[in-house]
This record gives sequence, structure tokens and C-alpha cells, in this order.
Amino acid sequence: MYLEFHRGTLTTMADNKKNNRKSEFLYQKAELFAYMDQMLTDGEYPKDLFDKNWELILTDQFHDILPGSSIREVYEDSARDYEIVLGEGNQVVTNALTALASAVATDTASVVCFNDTGFADRSDVCTIDGEYSVLDAANRPLPSQIADGKTTFLATNVPAKGYGTFKLAAPTENTAKTAIWNGKVCETPFYTITLTEQGEIASLIAKETGAELIAAGKTANRLVAYVDRPYNYDAWEISPYYTEQSYEPATASACTLVENGPVCAKFQTVRTYGKSTITQTLVVYADMARIDVENEVDWYEDHTLLRAHFPTSIHTNRAVYDIQFGNIERDTHTNTSWEAAKFEVCAHKWVDLSDGAVGLALMNNCKYGHSCVGSELAISLLRSSTEPNPVADRGHHSFTYSILPHEGTFVEGGVIREGYALNCPLDARVTAAHEGKLPKALSLVTIDSENVVIGAVKRAEDDGDLIVRLNEEANYRSHVTLTFAKEIESAAIVSLMEDKVYAELTPDANTLTLTVQPYEIVTLKVKLK
Repeated sequence: MYLEFHRGTLTTMADNKKNNRKSEFLYQKAELFAYMDQMLTDGEYPKDLFDKNWELILTDQFHDILPGSSIREVYEDSARDYEIVLGEGNQVVTNALTALASAVATDTASVVCFNDTGFADRSDVCTIDGEYSVLDAANRPLPSQIADGKTTFLATNVPAKGYGTFKLAAPTENTAKTAIWNGKVCETPFYTITLTEQGEIASLIAKETGAELIAAGKTANRLVAYVDRPYNYDAWEISPYYTEQSYEPATASACTLVENGPVCAKFQTVRTYGKSTITQTLVVYADMARIDVENEVDWYEDHTLLRAHFPTSIHTNRAVYDIQFGNIERDTHTNTSWEAAKFEVCAHKWVDLSDGAVGLALMNNCKYGHSCVGSELAISLLRSSTEPNPVADRGHHSFTYSILPHEGTFVEGGVIREGYALNCPLDARVTAAHEGKLPKALSLVTIDSENVVIGAVKRAEDDGDLIVRLNEEANYRSHVTLTFAKEIESAAIVSLMEDKVYAELTPDANTLTLTVQPYEIVTLKVKLK
């Protein structure tokens, strides 16, 4: 649904929105690993805590709290709520992961990497405390680099909704570099990137296709601060005329290469706007196509909207926006008054622009306000309204947005998977060699589909059975097979409330096969032997 005159509510009170996003993903993660802990090591599944804190999360989604349009005292209250929610949720995760890692049989010092997404064979970066070399099961060294007493490495083929284990050894010198950098052009295994002195992207050429993805004569990752004074409803609205007054950074430090190793390279720029400072770290990877922009912002402006712009070379009439349980297409033109009014729209984890041959996705880990006019993607980062909260958004902010060039459509380009990966980073536990009853890798449940996503995995409300929620995200009718860690005794499709049985399913040992309709949400109740 699109609601005019509430465009600003997608951005106002950024920390509150970030806490909401983190809480939603954290409690899915906590439910998953608490269930695994209970099933595999006889650990605790704290259902009463989950119920209490899900109610707090939902309470703080009330229609003036989450949109950022309440008075200051409300956010003092919600901050206390989120402190409880995040603190207790993280403790549940810590307890479960520690118990699971302790039960994994290891013959040497190891790190157990946990993947709470439903995507199988996930390869992603993971960071642990300490300085190590990291090896796979065949004792082959994995790409790893050390900085500030931490080791960042590429964890390969981590099972879905489960874990994988990697060996640790004493650190050895590895002189491999992700980027070749001459002060202007950055060469990576995936891209040739030209950066301006201020850290903006003047050119982005994907090596696989040879496509130049940035519009000629323009720069991407361009930060612009706009004078943001709507006629009415300060916290609620962004007015159509906001683009008429804008300003560039007062100062910007030269883009500097601050880290370059076998896993990633990092380029840093510091900008100032008025009384505010923005430190951006652009991260390119040796083995992942995603390009991250990590932001540390001290924001002290009034009536200012900060946006990041990505003018592309992609020609298409429609952009695709991630929303809850799916996505929606919107026009990129302003030919009608209806379309002209949609100059700021909602997206959750990503928005994608594709011409069918190549595309570019703009992803985030806690933002919601976006736009795509013509071939330019943009994301709203911060506002600073004064009514009804005179200090809305002032203070420190930490967030990441990313770009993902890809071939084909958003489905073919793996945008769905990468959107979840950005929001659900791998977790890890370092452990000494010890005996254990668990294998070195395990998936509680996995699916043979990229477009049908496994979301919630938790204990059933009325008994100890397993609930697995699926949703289709690409408008495809899909015949899928789920594989579980144990043999299945019985399975059924049930209602979202788990109080009605829609269809009994016939398992085959530890697998279930079913058909999922376009954008369908399916709740499975499974009894494992």
C-alpha cells in the first residue's frame, strides 16, 4: 500500500527502525538455535521469554512508534524495550551456540560457523577474535586476513539453518591482495572500479559481462543533504519540493585504502555536513560480488534529509522492491500524477533495477525509504525533524548499505539470497579440540530452491513439534523438496496460527516434497523421530 503524506515515516527515527529490524531477525535466529539446542543437546527452549519479547517487539510496531512520529518520551521507552529484547535475545543465542559448538566433535582447535538463513552451502565472510589461519575439512587454507586482533575469513559451504566447522592453526603470512589500487582505479576479481578523490564511484565495470553500470558523467554513492521542511506534519512527510535545496559536503577527506588482504579491501572517506560527520568505509571482496558501504555517522542537523544516490546505466520501466513475504514492482517514470506522487516509497532489504541482461541491487540492513526515478536508485539514510520530537535522529548512527551488480533478473542474480545474507551475518564460536556427539556440519532443514525462502523455524505453540515457515518470493509456481536433519514421523500444512490442519503430507524418510504457489506463505508442522 502506498500512503501519500507519510513518506517521511520510512526514515524518521532511524535507531528505532534499526532496533526493530535487528529484533525481528534476532528472534528468528534465537528460536532456531534454541530449538536445535533442545533437540540435539537437551538444552532449554525459553518459550515464555520468546512470547514476552515478541509481544514487546509487536507493541513497538504501533503506528506512531515504528514510523517515528511519536514524542520524545516514547522513544526513551522504546529504547528501554529494545535493550531488554536485544539483550535477552542475544543471551539466548549465546547460550545455544555455545552449547552446540561444545557438542561438535573436533580433533583440533576449530571455529563453528552458524548460518541462520535457509540458503544452503552459504559462503560468506566471518570474523572471530584472535589471530589464526583457517582451514577447511581437507586442511586447505581458506582466505583469511588479520586486523586489530581479529581474523576475518571466508567460511565456505555453511549448511542452511545449521552450522559448519573449520580448523584453526597458527597464523601464517599471506600476501595476497583483494584489490590492485593505483590511487584512482581499483581492480578486484569481479570489477574495475574508478573512485573519485571523495570516494564516490565514477565507473563500475562488471568483468563477467563487461557492462558499465554507472551512468555516463555521473557518480554513484553520492551523498546529498536536502533542506527538508514539509508544509505540515514534520516527522510524517517529505514534500515534493525537497530536491530544490540541497548541499554537498563541506569537506571530504581523500579516499584512502585502509586494508587490503586475501578476503577484502577497504577504502575510507570522511565527510562533514554542517555540524555532522560521516565516515564511510567501502568494502570490496575477493570471493563475493557484493560491495558494502559501512557508515558511522554523527548527525546533528535540523530539517535535513540525507540520501545516497546511485545513477545507473540500466534502462527499464520498472524497479522491484523487497517487501514483507515477497516484492512489488513500481514504475520508474512520473508520467501520471499517481506515479509522480511516489517519489519516496518503501522497500525492506533491497530494491533492484534490471534490464533482463544486467542489473544492480541496492541493499540495506536497517533502512526503508527508497526511490527509483528513471535509471537512478536512491536510499534515504537520515532525517532530522523537530516536531513532535525536537531531537529526532540526532546522535550517532551505524548502518550498512550495499550494491550488488548481477546478470539477469533479481532472481537470477541472487539478490534474494544476498539481501538475507547482509541482514543475517554468520555467527561463530571458537572451540578447543574435544569429543562430542554432533557431526562437524549439520542442517536442521534445507530447501532445494532459491525463490522459496525458509523463514521462521521454531517450536510449535502447543507441543514440541517443529514449525517451518516458507514463502515464495519470485512469483514462480515451485515444486520444492525440504530435507531435515532427522527422519520425519509426520508432517502437515497448517494455518499461520497453527490451529488448523489444511493438508497431511507424506514424508519420504527425512524429506518432504510439495508445491508452493506464487507468493504463497506455507506453514509446515513436522514431527521428527
